[in-house]
Amino acid sequence: MDHEKHMELNDQVELLMVAFTFFPVARDVYDSMRMVVRDRALIYKLNLVQSFLLLATGCMYLGIRLFAKWPNCVIYFFSYCSMSFTSVTLILTLVFLRSICINRHARLIKGIFAVSQLTHLTAQIFMMINTRKIFAVAEGSCSWTTDDIYIILLLTNSTFIVVFFASMTIVSIYKYARANSSPLFKVFIRDGLISLVLISLVSILVLILQVLKVIQSGILLHSLWMLLSLITTQQCRTSFSLRNNSSEQVETECTLEAKPSLTTITIK
Repeated sequence: MDHEKHMELNDQVELLMVAFTFFPVARDVYDSMRMVVRDRALIYKLNLVQSFLLLATGCMYLGIRLFAKWPNCVIYFFSYCSMSFTSVTLILTLVFLRSICINRHARLIKGIFAVSQLTHLTAQIFMMINTRKIFAVAEGSCSWTTDDIYIILLLTNSTFIVVFFASMTIVSIYKYARANSSPLFKVFIRDGLISLVLISLVSILVLILQVLKVIQSGILLHSLWMLLSLITTQQCRTSFSLRNNSSEQVETECTLEAKPSLTTITIK
């Protein structure tokens, strides 16, 4: 397959991926806004920002395909790098917060998180410097043109940090759950275990596809961002539902406890 056909195929794959995931991502943004309105917890605010940035990137890409015959790929790529860096950082921050809440090795976790974010930022900066080598105009859109080493570095870094934090969190939950019958750890298991496992498996799968060179690196990078965002928002929905059910249960118990007292007062 020659270079032009290869670029065209990559462009079509990316277009299909963005188009088919546009409405699920838009729904995530809507649900995230509802969660923030009803609950001001930090995790819901961070999730709203990261999901909105993914939606904004998709809108920008589709807008280029629909309205720009010869788009400015430098502007698009700079915008893409900025939004993807911020969004992925917020997703990893949510995983980091979950890990550090129940783990005793706080310094180790903080240090590894800081190093991973520095690596992420460095790779993004070098990608911006080499914009013209990575992106090019093809068939009225901006397409990835090369399996750049910085993209591979980003995939490896994200996979490592996600798997590390997930492993630390799962091990800590398991140890505490065995030693204590505290409801807190049961909630952690229900709330975050499935999402942590899914995030880890997705990251590993994307990295394997990169090693096998089955799909173009840039498409894999965007796929990882998209899947991590969707899984994170779903986990926030679960967390939000558990928090609301817990609050409603407490209110019901308080009401039931208050009713006998009121009855007694009335009889007297």
